[in-house]
Amino acid sequence: MGIPVGHCRVSLLGHLGSSEQFDTSFWTLGGADIADTDAMATAIATAFLANDTHIKNLMDASCGFDELRVYAYPGGGPTADHVSTAPMAAAGTNASINQPYQSAVVCSLRTGFAGRSRRGRMYFPNRSLPAGSTGLLTAATVNTVADDLAAFFTAVNGIALTSGGNPSVVVVSQTHSDSQIVETVAVDTRPDIQRRRANKIVIPAPHVATVT
Repeated sequence: MGIPVGHCRVSLLGHLGSSEQFDTSFWTLGGADIADTDAMATAIATAFLANDTHIKNLMDASCGFDELRVYAYPGGGPTADHVSTAPMAAAGTNASINQPYQSAVVCSLRTGFAGRSRRGRMYFPNRSLPAGSTGLLTAATVNTVADDLAAFFTAVNGIALTSGGNPSVVVVSQTHSDSQIVETVAVDTRPDIQRRRANKIVIPAPHVATVT
């Protein structure tokens, strides 16, 4: 069990309005050769910046994406053989702040197979888009985020690798030590939180009132 041979984990890193940082990632099959990863990091960053219009609109201008990292596992896991980085400056474009730092839009990466180990998840911070009277985001909002992410993945699948061929966006199952190609992207109208990030948010000292 573990990370299978020849895969890369691609991380999109950014910041929120305070000192908080976020990191959301996906996997590719292909591109793990050291000859590929530097060029692939730059190409993936370029593809994201070309397809991030509605993802950026989830955040206000105090937030944004900063860097892309590619962790390459040519021989499998658990440790990456090498890491490539590329700048990816993209500030949020929304003027509003309506959500706490831990609020996120959840994107499900679906393969042609059933089961939790055959699906992936990405969390994009949502600082700006408010929920409606139902407590849910609008369908129009999540549709455009899903379309942007699907177009981004399609562009990643089309990158020409130095070693030949193209990478494929996949879901890696460390339980089964294999991967499956992502076929669709689904975005839920229900806001969620990425709990690992929420647990790291710095909380200032609360006001304490005395009960007599």
